[in-house]
Amino acid sequence: MIKIYSITVTTILLAVVSLISCSSEETSEKKQENLSTSPATANYAITPVDLRYVKLTDDFWLPVVKRVQEETIPYAIKKCEEEGRLHNFLIASGEMEGSVKGKMPFDDTDVYKIIEGASMTLISAPNPELEKELDRIITIIGKGQEDDGYLTTWRTINPKKPPAPWVNVVEGKRWESLTASHELYNAGHLYEAAYAHYKATGKTNFLNIAYKNADLIVKTFGDNEGQIAAVPGHQIIETGLIKLYALSGKEEYLKMARYFLDNRGRSEHHKLNDSYLSAAYSQDHLPVIEQDEVLGHAVRAMYMYAAMTDIAVLMKDADYENAVDKLWQNMVEKKIYLTGGLGARHEGEAFGDNYEL
Repeated sequence: MIKIYSITVTTILLAVVSLISCSSEETSEKKQENLSTSPATANYAITPVDLRYVKLTDDFWLPVVKRVQEETIPYAIKKCEEEGRLHNFLIASGEMEGSVKGKMPFDDTDVYKIIEGASMTLISAPNPELEKELDRIITIIGKGQEDDGYLTTWRTINPKKPPAPWVNVVEGKRWESLTASHELYNAGHLYEAAYAHYKATGKTNFLNIAYKNADLIVKTFGDNEGQIAAVPGHQIIETGLIKLYALSGKEEYLKMARYFLDNRGRSEHHKLNDSYLSAAYSQDHLPVIEQDEVLGHAVRAMYMYAAMTDIAVLMKDADYENAVDKLWQNMVEKKIYLTGGLGARHEGEAFGDNYEL
């Protein structure tokens, strides 16, 4: 029996709050019917609450959500403007001149995460002005996407000059140095945000950008002639692809997520750890189904374990189920704080040894 499920913290929080105070326009039977039709949830013993059906109406959480809309989200967007996050998409499109703004190869994801969080607030607190602002930002993102679907602005602007010195440059082209380039990490957060935006608004403008990029990923990576055999340096594209599969039913997205997992820890298929990361730090030291101790960068690890759980359930894979059970036991028995916190070491945001807290 699988003991962990891929449910976001936000989903859990809103599910708990909904037991206290929520309203819905549909009956519980109708809700269950809608939830069970999703290919990515139908096989779960425990079905995540669909955020569309959790609407806060109380005097505690709803004012918090509205305050986030009024203060936090505008401030976050303002900082993205000041730091050049949005400018990068316009520079990539050719609409604006200049060099890459920012110092990290994953700066694009700041914009995606704002859209994801802002979208979730719209479910309980409809806000036409905020929705319009998100549409404005999504239009800017779309301008930065290349014709074939590629979307990592710093690579488009100047592929031979990454914003961070620890991103290795060989020929200065797409997909090289995946250990550090964060191209696939950027894609994963794009998918997660597009999923949330669609769920909250029903609009497909952001989702279509994500689908276009995901189709390029499916075409680019694999073991067939002309494809690249590689895995992400930083996991999250796996869960993002599974969310797109949940919406579209496209098996290619689910299979791509599994490909990235199956080939982790198999150095003959890729050269992931070619710069500053150790294999264990990025969970690349063993094939995922052979891993039984939670190791390395805690953020990378939890994204990966969530995706492994999805694969175990959706593809009814006993090897994946056995692996996530062992990883779960190691984590909750030897490496978790009473608060639920994970990652004992400040350096590297990493797990420590067993019982190191």
